[in-house]
Amino acid sequence: KLLNDMYQLFENMLGQNMIKALPEDLRKRYLGLAEDLSTLDYDAIGEIFDENVPDHQRVMKETMKEFAEIFMRNRKFDPLDYPVEIK
Repeated sequence: KLLNDMYQLFENMLGQNMIKALPEDLRKRYLGLAEDLSTLDYDAIGEIFDENVPDHQRVMKETMKEFAEIFMRNRKFDPLDYPVEIK
């Protein structure tokens, strides 16, 4: 359950950051399409995002860093949860 929740959070953050990376006119167009999900399909999404997010890798990397910071701030680490055999 926790892993699934974490993945959903990451997906949401990545989607928001990809939308932020779009030029303003395309961002407005996409958000308009997203209001009526019946008009939104993979072709429409690809048409907007494929060529118009200038640096997909940078957006992904920054999102991963942001996610890791949130995770590290909110984690609870207890050494008893990770027993290591003494050799």
